[in-house]
Amino acid sequence: MNIVYTINCDFFSQLCVSILSVLKHTSQKLNFFVISSDIQQQQFSYLKEIVRKAAYDRDISVKLFSPLIAVKSELKADRGDISQYYRLFLVDIFKNNGVDVNKLQRVVFLDADTLIVGDHFEDLSKINLNNNVIGACLDPWSKLYRPVFNLDRKAYMINSGVLVIDLNKWLENRISERINSIIMNRKGFFPQGDQGILDEAFKGKFEILPLSYNLNSLSVEFSYHDLCIYRKPQSYYSKLSYDQAKMYPTIVHFTSSFLCDRPWIYDITSDYGQIWRQSKEKLQLPKTNYKNKSVIVFLYKTFKPIKALNFLGIVQAYVRPLMWLIQRRRILR
Repeated sequence: MNIVYTINCDFFSQLCVSILSVLKHTSQKLNFFVISSDIQQQQFSYLKEIVRKAAYDRDISVKLFSPLIAVKSELKADRGDISQYYRLFLVDIFKNNGVDVNKLQRVVFLDADTLIVGDHFEDLSKINLNNNVIGACLDPWSKLYRPVFNLDRKAYMINSGVLVIDLNKWLENRISERINSIIMNRKGFFPQGDQGILDEAFKGKFEILPLSYNLNSLSVEFSYHDLCIYRKPQSYYSKLSYDQAKMYPTIVHFTSSFLCDRPWIYDITSDYGQIWRQSKEKLQLPKTNYKNKSVIVFLYKTFKPIKALNFLGIVQAYVRPLMWLIQRRRILR
């Protein structure tokens, strides 16, 4: 099973915790590829030691690759670091580091802020992509986001935190050329960063993975009813699929939102956040001074959250995409 992470050094602790969780939930042979321009050799040696101790004599390799590409100057980090874009150039990065992508065939890409918590993780290595280039979970965007990314109104939209990529089909379908064309034509306009580019590149044509493979913080915190009020999702999972994923997640993805946690930042966290913190403590990684989010959570849960959700839902589902659409038309006209 080939697993890829692309990170900067600020996410080293998250990387260690995520890799440790992978090791706990699979018995397969594993090849980890870490792509970073600034992880230090001392950090990488520490990571390899973590893997060695947790491997229990299993056949596991960990390789650190430099991107060895010039990230296009047009690209700007919409959120996080410029390393988010490395996932768009995996084929080139592998080739430049001497990897035969035809032999590698398939990789599972994971954001470093993921935690494997349940069964069936190994199934990602052999899940049927039904002749698609990639498999991904859906992101719950409202219909007004589609034209921002040049999509049909009912097109499926990607959450890029967990991807299953068929590298051979990526080459066959000339996806790299398609992505480069999008980047050149965007004129510096990159809402949602790498994810927005992937949406425009694949036009909703990808294998939809069960939500259990990428249960983000919003889904951990919100019921299906509340999510629909807040996000007003178009072309998304059914309530049954959503509830099943919440009950039996395989991968939790610690995304940010006004309520939800990233357990390395805020004082309040979910049960999964507590698992993440316990794992970090066992690895003896640097301690964190948590920011206070108690007041926000208290106010939200005290003062009629449905009214707050209705207001925030208008901003999230209508105001934000309309502002992006206006910006897109102004820049790309």
